[in-house]
Amino acid sequence: MKMITISQFKKLRFKNHRPNVVDETIAQNLYDVIKEKVDINNKNVLILCGNSYKGNLGFILARMFREDTNIAVMFFDKKEKLDEDYKINYLKIIGNIKQDQNLIFNSNIIIDAILDNDVKGFIREPMKSAIIKYNNSKSYKIAIDYPSGLNPDNGIVIDIETSNDLILTIHDTKKGLLDYKNVMIVKSGL
Repeated sequence: MKMITISQFKKLRFKNHRPNVVDETIAQNLYDVIKEKVDINNKNVLILCGNSYKGNLGFILARMFREDTNIAVMFFDKKEKLDEDYKINYLKIIGNIKQDQNLIFNSNIIIDAILDNDVKGFIREPMKSAIIKYNNSKSYKIAIDYPSGLNPDNGIVIDIETSNDLILTIHDTKKGLLDYKNVMIVKSGL
C-alpha cells in the first residue's frame, strides 16, 4: 500500500504546478466521488471550513455543490486572515457563508474541512463545539483528507477528532489512517 506524509504531499503539490490549479482539480475529484457515493440532489449540505488548506478545498467544493444542493459554509476565522488564494475562493461563495451552528443538526450531509495537521494543543472555540455537534449529528459526515483533530502522519488525536461516515484522503493513504475502515483515496491529479 502506498502512503504519503503531509510534508511529502505539500512538496508534490507545489512542484511544477500552480497550487490553485491543483486545488481546483482535487476539489473536482472530491466532488465527483461524493456525488458517486451519496445522493446529494436537493439535500442540505454544510461544509465546515477552517483557515487551512482543507478549508480552501471546502470553499471550492461549495461552488460545485451550488447546482445540486442547498449549500451552506461555516467558516471559523476572519476573511482578513486568509491567504490571497484562499480569500479569492472565499469571496466566490460569500453568499453561502453562515454562522449558525444549528445548521449542523439541520443538514443531510456535512463535510469536515476544518483543521489541517498543525493542531498543537486543545482545539479552540468555536471549532471545538462545532466538532462536538458534528459528531452528535445524524447527518452523513465526510472528512476531507483526514478527520480534523487527527495527526495524519502518526494517528495521534491531541484533543478531539471528527467522527465520519467516509474519509476521502487525497493522493495516497496517510499512515495515521491505517486503523480507519471508511477511507477512500481520491486522485489529486499530481
